[in-house]
Amino acid sequence: MFQLRNTIFRLNYSPEMASFYYQRYDYEGAARYINENIAVGDEVVSFLGVVDFYLNVPLAYRYIDRKSMEYKNLAACDDTKDIWSNAFIVSALDELDSMISSGAAVWVISQDSSYLTRDAAEFNSRYAENLQFVSIDGTIQVYKF
Repeated sequence: MFQLRNTIFRLNYSPEMASFYYQRYDYEGAARYINENIAVGDEVVSFLGVVDFYLNVPLAYRYIDRKSMEYKNLAACDDTKDIWSNAFIVSALDELDSMISSGAAVWVISQDSSYLTRDAAEFNSRYAENLQFVSIDGTIQVYKF
């Protein structure tokens, strides 16, 4: 199975060779980690739109930067909900910081900063000590607060 994952996620390819193929990310691994460790009442926030498919709990919040080009295509219900997951939208790091500092149990799914926005890079840097899980391909991180 591990050899199969090496091939699926291009782990044993040189960067040049891997860039030739369609890139795949281990969304399922991140969701599996949360599914195995989440408690009743915990909320999940994701910078990524695909992970909710693999979660056993509804995605509570989706982080979409209001200034990003994708915002107008993903925001629905007067800009309060993500069009695909029906999760509430968090659109600024200050909002996410408030959720975290409120003391509520929050899981945050992020991606390697080279793939995402400046906000994701800032989040990853700011909360590095809360990192709980890194996907097998090294691109998706799970943080617990």
